[in-house]
Amino acid sequence: MSLLDVQRSLVGFARGSSAEYHHCGNLTPSEDKWLKQLLDAPGLHITQQVQQWWRISRVCATAPLTVALLKRHGLEELIVEYIITEPIRTLFFAAELDQFKTFLRGKALVDHTTRTLVEFEAGIKTAAQLAAAGNEVSTESFSLLLRFQCYPPALFAALLTGTPLPALEQQDYYLEINPSLESLWRCWDNCYHNCRLNCHTNCSSNCRSDRAPQHLQRDDAIHTDVPRLPSKVAENHI
Repeated sequence: MSLLDVQRSLVGFARGSSAEYHHCGNLTPSEDKWLKQLLDAPGLHITQQVQQWWRISRVCATAPLTVALLKRHGLEELIVEYIITEPIRTLFFAAELDQFKTFLRGKALVDHTTRTLVEFEAGIKTAAQLAAAGNEVSTESFSLLLRFQCYPPALFAALLTGTPLPALEQQDYYLEINPSLESLWRCWDNCYHNCRLNCHTNCSSNCRSDRAPQHLQRDDAIHTDVPRLPSKVAENHI
Protein backbone atom coordinates (compact mmCIF):
# COMPACT_ATOMS: atom_id res chain seq x y z
CA MET A 1 0.00 0.00 0.00
CA SER A 2 1.37 3.43 -0.92
CA LEU A 3 1.68 6.31 1.54
CA LEU A 4 -0.94 8.18 -0.48
CA ASP A 5 -3.45 5.34 0.02
CA VAL A 6 -2.78 5.38 3.76
CA GLN A 7 -3.31 9.14 3.98
CA ARG A 8 -6.50 9.02 1.93
CA SER A 9 -7.89 6.20 4.06
CA LEU A 10 -7.11 8.01 7.31
CA VAL A 11 -8.66 11.27 6.11
CA GLY A 12 -11.77 9.35 5.07
CA PHE A 13 -11.94 7.65 8.46
CA ALA A 14 -11.71 11.03 10.20
CA ARG A 15 -14.80 12.34 8.44
CA GLY A 16 -16.75 9.08 8.90
CA SER A 17 -16.23 7.58 5.44
CA SER A 18 -14.60 4.25 4.58
CA ALA A 19 -14.96 4.66 0.80
CA GLU A 20 -11.28 5.54 0.36
CA TYR A 21 -10.25 2.46 2.35
CA HIS A 22 -12.42 0.18 0.19
CA HIS A 23 -10.91 1.65 -2.97
CA CYS A 24 -7.44 0.51 -1.94
CA GLY A 25 -6.80 -2.60 -4.00
CA ASN A 26 -3.19 -3.30 -3.08
CA LEU A 27 -3.42 -3.88 0.68
CA THR A 28 -1.39 -6.61 2.28
CA PRO A 29 -3.17 -8.78 4.88
CA SER A 30 -1.33 -7.02 7.71
CA GLU A 31 -2.21 -3.55 6.35
CA ASP A 32 -5.85 -4.52 5.91
CA LYS A 33 -5.97 -5.88 9.46
CA TRP A 34 -4.43 -2.69 10.87
CA LEU A 35 -6.92 -0.41 9.09
CA LYS A 36 -9.89 -2.54 10.20
CA GLN A 37 -8.67 -2.35 13.81
CA LEU A 38 -8.36 1.40 13.46
CA LEU A 39 -11.99 1.67 12.35
CA ASP A 40 -13.12 0.27 15.72
CA ALA A 41 -10.73 2.37 17.82
CA PRO A 42 -12.47 4.61 20.42
CA GLY A 43 -10.00 7.40 19.67
CA LEU A 44 -11.04 7.47 16.02
CA HIS A 45 -14.69 7.72 17.01
CA ILE A 46 -13.93 10.77 19.15
CA THR A 47 -11.96 12.35 16.32
CA GLN A 48 -14.88 11.78 13.94
CA GLN A 49 -17.40 13.28 16.32
CA VAL A 50 -15.30 16.38 17.01
CA GLN A 51 -14.57 17.27 13.38
CA GLN A 52 -18.14 16.45 12.28
CA TRP A 53 -19.57 18.61 15.04
CA TRP A 54 -17.37 21.54 14.02
CA ARG A 55 -18.31 21.22 10.34
CA ILE A 56 -22.02 20.99 11.10
CA SER A 57 -21.68 24.00 13.40
CA ARG A 58 -19.95 26.00 10.66
CA VAL A 59 -22.70 25.16 8.15
CA CYS A 60 -25.52 25.98 10.59
CA ALA A 61 -23.83 29.23 11.65
CA THR A 62 -23.15 30.52 8.14
CA ALA A 63 -26.27 29.27 6.34
CA PRO A 64 -29.06 29.25 8.97
CA LEU A 65 -31.80 30.17 6.49
CA THR A 66 -30.73 27.48 4.03
CA VAL A 67 -30.53 24.86 6.79
CA ALA A 68 -34.01 25.84 7.96
CA LEU A 69 -35.41 25.57 4.41
CA LEU A 70 -33.78 22.17 3.86
CA LYS A 71 -35.44 20.95 7.06
CA ARG A 72 -38.81 22.32 5.91
CA HIS A 73 -38.42 20.24 2.73
CA GLY A 74 -37.30 17.15 4.66
CA LEU A 75 -33.82 17.30 3.13
CA GLU A 76 -31.70 17.64 6.27
CA GLU A 77 -29.99 14.36 5.32
CA LEU A 78 -28.18 16.36 2.63
CA ILE A 79 -26.29 18.12 5.41
CA VAL A 80 -25.23 14.74 6.77
CA GLU A 81 -24.21 13.62 3.28
CA TYR A 82 -22.16 16.78 2.84
CA ILE A 83 -20.28 16.23 6.09
CA ILE A 84 -19.49 12.59 5.33
CA THR A 85 -18.68 12.76 1.62
CA GLU A 86 -17.09 16.19 1.09
CA PRO A 87 -13.37 16.55 1.88
CA ILE A 88 -12.35 18.97 4.60
CA ARG A 89 -10.80 21.82 2.65
CA THR A 90 -10.95 24.62 5.17
CA LEU A 91 -11.46 25.63 8.80
CA PHE A 92 -12.82 29.07 7.85
CA PHE A 93 -16.55 29.71 8.09
CA ALA A 94 -16.97 31.65 4.83
CA ALA A 95 -15.01 29.05 2.84
CA GLU A 96 -17.09 26.23 4.38
CA LEU A 97 -20.24 28.02 3.26
CA ASP A 98 -18.87 28.35 -0.27
CA GLN A 99 -18.11 24.61 -0.36
CA PHE A 100 -21.60 23.81 0.96
CA LYS A 101 -23.13 26.06 -1.71
CA THR A 102 -21.25 24.19 -4.44
CA PHE A 103 -22.39 20.87 -2.98
CA LEU A 104 -26.07 21.89 -3.03
CA ARG A 105 -25.82 23.06 -6.64
CA GLY A 106 -25.06 19.51 -7.70
CA LYS A 107 -28.10 17.97 -5.99
CA ALA A 108 -31.20 17.44 -8.13
CA LEU A 109 -33.45 17.40 -5.05
CA VAL A 110 -32.53 20.98 -4.18
CA ASP A 111 -35.03 23.41 -5.70
CA HIS A 112 -34.45 26.88 -7.17
CA THR A 113 -35.46 28.71 -3.99
CA THR A 114 -33.01 26.78 -1.82
CA ARG A 115 -30.16 27.25 -4.28
CA THR A 116 -30.89 30.97 -4.50
CA LEU A 117 -31.12 31.23 -0.73
CA VAL A 118 -27.67 29.71 -0.15
CA GLU A 119 -26.34 32.08 -2.84
CA PHE A 120 -27.88 34.93 -0.83
CA GLU A 121 -26.27 33.86 2.43
CA ALA A 122 -22.87 33.37 0.77
CA GLY A 123 -23.19 36.75 -0.96
CA ILE A 124 -24.09 38.49 2.29
CA LYS A 125 -20.98 37.04 3.97
CA THR A 126 -18.78 38.30 1.14
CA ALA A 127 -20.41 41.73 1.11
CA ALA A 128 -20.10 42.05 4.90
CA GLN A 129 -16.40 41.22 4.75
CA LEU A 130 -15.79 43.76 1.99
CA ALA A 131 -17.80 46.43 3.80
CA ALA A 132 -15.88 45.81 7.02
CA ALA A 133 -12.56 46.04 5.17
CA GLY A 134 -13.52 49.47 3.85
CA ASN A 135 -11.67 48.99 0.56
CA GLU A 136 -13.55 51.10 -1.99
CA VAL A 137 -12.08 49.28 -5.00
CA SER A 138 -13.08 45.85 -3.66
CA THR A 139 -16.47 47.14 -2.53
CA GLU A 140 -17.32 48.60 -5.93
CA SER A 141 -16.20 45.47 -7.78
CA PHE A 142 -18.69 43.15 -6.01
CA SER A 143 -22.38 43.09 -6.86
CA LEU A 144 -24.73 40.10 -7.00
CA LEU A 145 -28.24 39.96 -8.47
CA LEU A 146 -30.46 37.02 -7.47
CA ARG A 147 -33.91 35.99 -8.72
CA PHE A 148 -36.49 34.68 -6.26
CA GLN A 149 -39.89 33.17 -7.09
CA CYS A 150 -41.45 34.62 -3.94
CA TYR A 151 -41.01 37.88 -2.03
CA PRO A 152 -37.60 37.48 -0.28
CA PRO A 153 -38.41 39.30 3.00
CA ALA A 154 -41.53 37.14 3.41
CA LEU A 155 -39.42 34.02 2.89
CA PHE A 156 -36.82 35.18 5.41
CA ALA A 157 -39.47 36.06 7.97
CA ALA A 158 -41.17 32.66 7.62
CA LEU A 159 -37.88 30.83 8.18
CA LEU A 160 -36.93 33.03 11.13
CA THR A 161 -40.29 32.71 12.87
CA GLY A 162 -41.31 29.18 11.90
CA THR A 163 -44.45 30.36 10.12
CA PRO A 164 -45.69 28.84 6.79
CA LEU A 165 -43.56 29.52 3.74
CA PRO A 166 -44.90 32.01 1.18
CA ALA A 167 -46.30 30.52 -2.01
CA LEU A 168 -44.36 30.75 -5.24
CA GLU A 169 -45.71 33.55 -7.43
CA GLN A 170 -46.10 34.12 -11.16
CA GLN A 171 -43.79 37.13 -11.07
CA ASP A 172 -40.15 37.12 -10.06
CA TYR A 173 -38.47 39.21 -7.37
CA TYR A 174 -34.92 40.43 -7.70
CA LEU A 175 -32.51 40.91 -4.83
CA GLU A 176 -29.28 42.84 -5.16
CA ILE A 177 -26.35 42.35 -2.79
CA ASN A 178 -23.80 45.15 -2.69
CA PRO A 179 -21.32 46.19 0.05
CA SER A 180 -22.10 49.84 -0.64
CA LEU A 181 -25.71 49.42 0.54
CA GLU A 182 -26.36 50.26 4.18
CA SER A 183 -28.06 46.93 4.85
CA LEU A 184 -26.00 45.13 2.16
CA TRP A 185 -29.09 44.16 0.11
CA ARG A 186 -32.34 45.43 -1.43
CA CYS A 187 -35.09 43.84 -3.51
CA TRP A 188 -37.77 44.74 -6.03
CA ASP A 189 -40.35 43.00 -8.18
CA ASN A 190 -40.09 41.98 -11.82
CA CYS A 191 -41.86 45.11 -13.08
CA TYR A 192 -39.32 47.44 -11.49
CA HIS A 193 -36.45 45.22 -12.69
CA ASN A 194 -37.64 45.38 -16.31
CA CYS A 195 -38.01 49.14 -16.17
CA ARG A 196 -34.49 49.52 -14.78
CA LEU A 197 -33.15 47.42 -17.66
CA ASN A 198 -35.06 49.47 -20.26
CA CYS A 199 -34.61 53.03 -19.07
CA HIS A 200 -31.57 52.72 -16.75
CA THR A 201 -33.12 55.19 -14.31
CA ASN A 202 -35.05 55.06 -11.08
CA CYS A 203 -38.64 54.57 -12.15
CA SER A 204 -41.74 56.13 -10.69
CA SER A 205 -43.14 54.80 -7.44
CA ASN A 206 -46.03 53.02 -9.17
CA CYS A 207 -43.51 50.82 -10.98
CA ARG A 208 -41.77 49.69 -7.82
CA SER A 209 -42.93 47.03 -5.43
CA ASP A 210 -45.47 48.56 -3.10
CA ARG A 211 -43.99 46.58 -0.21
CA ALA A 212 -40.96 48.27 1.27
CA PRO A 213 -37.97 45.96 1.71
CA GLN A 214 -37.41 44.75 5.26
CA HIS A 215 -33.72 44.23 5.87
CA LEU A 216 -32.34 41.22 7.64
CA GLN A 217 -29.77 42.23 10.24
CA ARG A 218 -26.27 40.94 9.55
CA ASP A 219 -26.04 39.05 12.83
CA ASP A 220 -29.50 37.45 12.70
CA ALA A 221 -29.46 33.66 12.96
CA ILE A 222 -31.86 30.76 13.20
CA HIS A 223 -31.26 28.44 16.10
CA THR A 224 -31.83 25.11 14.41
CA ASP A 225 -31.43 21.62 15.74
CA VAL A 226 -28.18 20.20 14.44
CA PRO A 227 -28.97 17.03 12.44
CA ARG A 228 -27.55 13.82 13.86
CA LEU A 229 -25.36 11.57 11.76
CA PRO A 230 -27.10 8.23 11.10
CA SER A 231 -24.29 5.95 12.23
CA LYS A 232 -22.62 4.48 15.28
CA VAL A 233 -20.17 7.36 15.10
CA ALA A 234 -23.01 9.83 15.59
CA GLU A 235 -24.17 8.48 18.96
CA ASN A 236 -24.22 11.31 21.51
CA HIS A 237 -22.87 13.58 18.75
CA ILE A 238 -24.37 16.74 20.16
